[in-house]
Amino acid sequence: MRQAVLNLLTNAVKFTPEGGNIVVTTSLTGAGAVEIVISDNGSGISEADMTGVLEPFGQVRNHPQLSHDGTGLGLPLAKRFIELHGGVMILDSKLGAGTTVRITMPPERTLT
Repeated sequence: MRQAVLNLLTNAVKFTPEGGNIVVTTSLTGAGAVEIVISDNGSGISEADMTGVLEPFGQVRNHPQLSHDGTGLGLPLAKRFIELHGGVMILDSKLGAGTTVRITMPPERTLT
């Protein structure tokens, strides 16, 4: 989980310009599930590129502001790590407006 969140935060920092905002919130749902939400107001991802960025080595390279060094493994690995723990990762993004990643972990993965 630490690596998954680190990958998501790294992406948020990488694609949010200086002076931008990155917000991390956590909560416990009424059912006992843990939710982690990472939001930024960075460059965002177009709808056409959403599927590709979740595939290994998938990167947005057709826009100079969105092209960064990297392997294209951060989001796919984060998603897979979360799924291995029984969780769900939902990616919501709009080009030019930022990205929100919502992680929901099942109640049985919650320590009380």
